[in-house]
Amino acid sequence: MPFTFISYSHKDENYALKLAKALQNKSIEYWIDNHIKPGDQWANGVLEALNDCSAFIVLMTPDSERSTWVTKEILLAHDWNKPILPLLLNGEKFPLLIDRQFEDVTSGGLPSDRFFEQLAKVMNTIVTGQSEESATRDNQFERSLVLNDAHYKADLRLLHELWHYINSARIDYIMSAIYNRYLEYDYYIDYVAGYFRLRERPEKHFIDKEVERAFEIFEEILGDFATQFIEDSTVIEIGKREVFKPSYKLPEIDPERYSFGSEDYDTRAKRHDITIENSRKVKRALGELVRFIQLQLPDFDFPNVPLWNDTENS
Repeated sequence: MPFTFISYSHKDENYALKLAKALQNKSIEYWIDNHIKPGDQWANGVLEALNDCSAFIVLMTPDSERSTWVTKEILLAHDWNKPILPLLLNGEKFPLLIDRQFEDVTSGGLPSDRFFEQLAKVMNTIVTGQSEESATRDNQFERSLVLNDAHYKADLRLLHELWHYINSARIDYIMSAIYNRYLEYDYYIDYVAGYFRLRERPEKHFIDKEVERAFEIFEEILGDFATQFIEDSTVIEIGKREVFKPSYKLPEIDPERYSFGSEDYDTRAKRHDITIENSRKVKRALGELVRFIQLQLPDFDFPNVPLWNDTENS
């Protein structure tokens, strides 16, 4: 049965669902990405639906224009000769669709009856007589799936490598150690600094631009924390280990240099409070990154990673 594909940014989901309900009321079949079943590869589900659809509706907003996936969907819809019906919900018309007529729904209301009539007409004319064209699209679709699957697997491999450094248990340990005022110097260098060293390498960037951007956002917050932590701390030796110690606790080491309650002590203590607050931001940001990974890379299994290597315990 012919159906129309709805392309949108998830920030515009409320309107997309409103449009889907209107299509349903007019007995027009539609596909929207919340139809993907749990466990299915999200990207492959999108590509399959796009390959099979009879018409393509795109919601134009600044958020969808910035969306890597909406851009990919528009380009594929064009390459696969899908009838494209843009709706301007917010912002301006996309340069990619400069040659297409669009309907203005910036008021937040539904499209006109004329729009739905045009959509139904387009879908009714694309039911038969497409064998040769359909075969061409199927070949293009298969090539897209192969390429997409290779990119998806490459991103999964990189994620497994990065997760060794920034998994939830490790971040929890680092933040707890800082809260308790001692963090092993080598541990910080190996995992926090080590993570940033790894990500500096061009080949350690994700192919999926949305995944890459999600990691960049997390890294901005982790970087702010790391900068503040280094400014706030002093490396001292306890036993045979070097550790970071908050500078406001240095009176325990040299009480004659910094007297308790002094202006210098208070300044250092406030600086440590900022470090603690930044550590909480890191934990919240990691939680958001995990939720994003679950949606974008659903095959990632979040493996348990030991807090210490065997060599670190020896």
